[in-house]
Order: sequence, then C-alpha cells, then structure tokens
Amino acid sequence: MNLTVADMLVGVVTGPLFFYHKDRDDKDNTWPGFLICSIEFTFPIASQVNLSLISLERLHATLFPFRHCLITKWVYIKIMIASWLITLPLAIVMGILSKEAFGYAWV
Repeated sequence: MNLTVADMLVGVVTGPLFFYHKDRDDKDNTWPGFLICSIEFTFPIASQVNLSLISLERLHATLFPFRHCLITKWVYIKIMIASWLITLPLAIVMGILSKEAFGYAWV
C-alpha cells in the first residue's frame, strides 16, 4: 500500500510540478524554488526507498520463513513511517545539491 501511494504521488504531484517548475523563470535559490525542487524529489525517492524495503522484507521472508510469520502489523507501520522519515532528508539534500552543485543540469 505504501508503494502504491508513493507511486501515485509521483504521477499526480511530481509530473505536473516538474512542468510547472520547468516553465517558471525564477529558478534561482529562492525559498519557493527550493521547496518545489524538494517536493519534486520527495516522491520518486519515496518510491525507490519503498522498493528497497520491500526487497529486504522478501529477503527476510526467504531466509527466516518461520520468524517472518510472527511479524505483527506494528512492525510494518513502523517501517512505513521510517521509509518516509528516510525520504524527507534525502529529498531536501537532493534539492540543495541540484540547485547549488548541479545547476548546469537544469539547462
């Protein structure tokens, strides 16, 4: 479910926001430009983080099948919260780096 939500937000938010940000003239280091750039990176990173966590969960199910059956819903809820808490700092760092270090990529 978490991956579904992240993938839906990639299509619904990131796509139109990319075209909105691409057409704007004030792509400098302003606060709205940084916020839009960080939001552009948030949902694709969330999708990739969720895919990696799903693969780790499948690995755990393969290596420890009996222990995996004992996992409760709270563990999955904590993993979903942790995936978004991992995503947000990564998106902010990517937003900062894309503007400062990789500004030529926007050309």
